[in-house]
Amino acid sequence: MDAAVSTLGWPTIYVGYADTLLTLTLLFAVGYWARVNGPLQKHDPYFQQWFERPQEASGSIAVTKTRNVVQRMEEEEAEIVIFWGSQSGTAEGFAYRLAHELHNKLKVQSLVADLSDYDSESIALIPSSKPAVFILSTYGEGDPTDNATAFWTWIDKADISLGDLNYLALGLGNSNYRYYNQVLNVVAQKLDTLGATALLPLMRADDAIINATEETYLDWREAVEALLQNRLGKELQRRSYEPALKVVPDNSLDIIDLHLGQPINRSTTRSMAASSDITEVRVVHSHVLASPSKPCIHVDLDISHIPRFKYRTGDHLSVYATNAAAEVQRLLAVLNLQAKKDEPLLISPISSSQPMEHSIPSPTTLNALLTSYLDISGTVSRNTVQDLSYFARSAAVKSYLSALSTKTAWHNFVLDNHINFGRLLELANRADPHHSWHHLPTSFVIESLRPMAPRHYSISSSAVTSPKTVSITVGVSNTPLRTDPNYLIPGLCSGHLSTLDVTASTTLYAKIRRSTFKLPVATATPLVLIGAGTGIAPLRAFIHERAALAGIGRDVGPILFFYGCRSRDEDYLYRSEIEDIASGGLKDKLEVVTAFSREGKDHKVYVQDRIKEAHWAARVTTLLVEQNGAVYLCGSTLMAKSAGDAIVTAVSKYGGQSISDPAAWRDERRRVGKWKEDIWG
Repeated sequence: MDAAVSTLGWPTIYVGYADTLLTLTLLFAVGYWARVNGPLQKHDPYFQQWFERPQEASGSIAVTKTRNVVQRMEEEEAEIVIFWGSQSGTAEGFAYRLAHELHNKLKVQSLVADLSDYDSESIALIPSSKPAVFILSTYGEGDPTDNATAFWTWIDKADISLGDLNYLALGLGNSNYRYYNQVLNVVAQKLDTLGATALLPLMRADDAIINATEETYLDWREAVEALLQNRLGKELQRRSYEPALKVVPDNSLDIIDLHLGQPINRSTTRSMAASSDITEVRVVHSHVLASPSKPCIHVDLDISHIPRFKYRTGDHLSVYATNAAAEVQRLLAVLNLQAKKDEPLLISPISSSQPMEHSIPSPTTLNALLTSYLDISGTVSRNTVQDLSYFARSAAVKSYLSALSTKTAWHNFVLDNHINFGRLLELANRADPHHSWHHLPTSFVIESLRPMAPRHYSISSSAVTSPKTVSITVGVSNTPLRTDPNYLIPGLCSGHLSTLDVTASTTLYAKIRRSTFKLPVATATPLVLIGAGTGIAPLRAFIHERAALAGIGRDVGPILFFYGCRSRDEDYLYRSEIEDIASGGLKDKLEVVTAFSREGKDHKVYVQDRIKEAHWAARVTTLLVEQNGAVYLCGSTLMAKSAGDAIVTAVSKYGGQSISDPAAWRDERRRVGKWKEDIWG
């Protein structure tokens, strides 16, 4: 390249873009070598953690001091370690509650440990004098939670002695699922095989029963406390409130500094691949699908302006709701905090070894906490009722709450009343109209409420036919009281979505959650789709996608669609469009078999009953066995179990000698990805 002469007499060289980029790259490489291996080297003790599995909080990476759990216990002078594996936050919440309660009652110092923050091998180094506690949730169909995956993989292959490990374990699951508390069962069995000692019988919480998870935790906690009293030589302390959080007003903060409703992205290496970031999306359409007696709504969200917010057919949408304004005002009023609701608050953990849950932001305001970050609409725990009785400044209120806090009394009370934190405080005040809760510490209010968790919905649109709009199908939850069936308790998120006033500025926070509930790559693969109620959502997306592919000349396989609801005129969701596709875009390809449970005069008919009918049982067998098709079930766990058993019965009857072991056949279909379930409850 030719040179020119500058005004200073020096030659000016015109360098191209490629030359500049090459020069900068060489300079960076030399500098990096000098910094890491050369004369400028400076050791970073946490360097490897950036490439491991760090947790993210509020957009920044939280680095653990050490990945050796024993070393961390020594640093914190912890007498026990409480490991947690949590997907929705329940197990994590129990872990922090247990640590706080053990400290208050027994002065036991605990280390609460996210399983993903420590090397699993270091668990073998925990001395026998320091018990290890495991609180483990089972996720999906017997899977470990995101943060327990590495531990799960390690313990499955571990071949070491755990002879010094003494442990206690609580499992969280749902007995409606086939693999109820599978993670706890497998982990405990492996720990025992490797020589560890269980100090208490395993406890399994069942979320299928109302209040059972909370009550199981309370029973288990009492057993843990009694054990540690004897094992660690601790004395039960006089009951008193010791806050876990410090809440300090700070009026020097500007509004721009505050968290005022946007959820906090809390991701791990695995979950970042399993879901998108939380994003504000615009609601462009909403309409009622079913009759008022069984309301269901269809919601469309515009994602065209968010390039990174992409979904695939069969994924889920996680929606972050807000509490009803009336419930927020109720709680503020009973606490006498209306005047302070917008005051900036700084929230921090009292103990550095017990960090605050990442979903509780700081700085923020009380109004934002009660509206967006804390679930004030859910039923409070019996443990909270017990604690409130100690704060009551009236003998009548104290007596009322004490009587209510027994297991039987609280169970019946919850069934007979619409109760949440604010309503409980109001009811307690009826025992003494002059009583006030203005003295209740704000820290206690925050600690007594669960962080707001997203609600997950199967996406009912196809990414092929609707790439810029994501749709969800939401059954509006209205739970009747046992004593008054006409009184309906609204669901938090479904109630929020059903009352949205769709305008140009109507938005909500959501994220895409990846799913394995996906169509076969080969479009000619036959499908057996089975759904009931809102379980139609992803199956509708599959049908739309197959119709679109057929419309452009692709060879698509036959589809046998079983759908169940109460009545064809009351809650047959998307009836007209399904019938139009069956007679149009997928003519001679889509067969629809309906089951209406409330139309039969003599008995109720469900999808599993239709599958058992000889004609359809033979047809199912032809598609799944002879033509190597795939089956998809979506809806409640009970429906999926019954319908799945009906399929197994059908193929065992009509499948001939090729199906010698129907149960093994189903397991094999699962293994090869041709038996998929998207189920809940």
